[in-house]
Amino acid sequence: SDDVEMQTKRHPGNIAIPEDDEAARAIGEDSTFRSSVNFKFTLDTRFWIRVGVVAILLCGTILLFVGLFVDDSSDDLSRKQNVREALTNFTQPNILDDPSTPQYKALEWLALEDTTITNYNNDKRLAQRYAALVLYFSSTDKSIDGNGMSGDSHECDWGLFKCQDSIEQQIVEILVGRLIMAEIPPEIGFLSSLEKLDLSDLSPLSLINLPDNIGSLANLKFLNVSGNALDSVPVAIYKLSNLETLDLSFNDMSGKLDEAVKNFLELRYLDLQQNKLSGELPKSLDALRSLQRLFLNNNAFSGSLPHFYRYFDANFADNSFTG
Repeated sequence: SDDVEMQTKRHPGNIAIPEDDEAARAIGEDSTFRSSVNFKFTLDTRFWIRVGVVAILLCGTILLFVGLFVDDSSDDLSRKQNVREALTNFTQPNILDDPSTPQYKALEWLALEDTTITNYNNDKRLAQRYAALVLYFSSTDKSIDGNGMSGDSHECDWGLFKCQDSIEQQIVEILVGRLIMAEIPPEIGFLSSLEKLDLSDLSPLSLINLPDNIGSLANLKFLNVSGNALDSVPVAIYKLSNLETLDLSFNDMSGKLDEAVKNFLELRYLDLQQNKLSGELPKSLDALRSLQRLFLNNNAFSGSLPHFYRYFDANFADNSFTG
């Protein structure tokens, strides 16, 4: 035959396919493969782009959160430093820095919770709020809650104090029935308007002393520390020249009465019964012209009785007086 016989390739199905067709098919398969690869690459690229975008957004969110947190922490730290610096006018720094003290807890509260004080140079306002907080955190009664004590409320609204009905709302009385304290903190001396302080019968606790700062309470008129465990007449008490009532009965006080009793020019009621006080009565006791009631019974006093005792209600029984 003049025709060149077409070379063929036999397949299992015995179907003859021309070699030109075979080449075309191979090219087609190669194109399909490349398209598939290109498509997959496109999908992979889009996937990773999306992953990258999500990662960037996530990182941005984290950085934003961290930035806000750092800013808040920085603000809190700055505020605490400012409060601490102001409180060093009232309390020694080592006490403010001790986490076990009520002073430290008051500092923390002022720095993190309080919203009422913005001017730390206002010593009088800061002193009262700080002293109120120290008294609160000094209480051994963990059930007290301050009746809604919060950073935006005045301390006079905590249910722990009695205050003047005035714009300044100065604390005039501590409701000790709600604040059970084994020890009176010295910051009590910063309650400059305090008029009444009843610390009597603090069962099951008993006071063994009073802080020296109590002598700073220039407006105090009533002081009752009866039924405790005082071992002597607190010297700081003699500074309270405006006292009208002083009750130190039923303690464990020994020693003598000081001539400084002459400072109690406004005193009307003095009760020192059931102690271990001894010696002669100070002559300055005669200067207490406002005195109306005097109870010195059940002590170890000696010497002569004051000549004016016949003019007011008095009890000198169970002593060693003469005359």
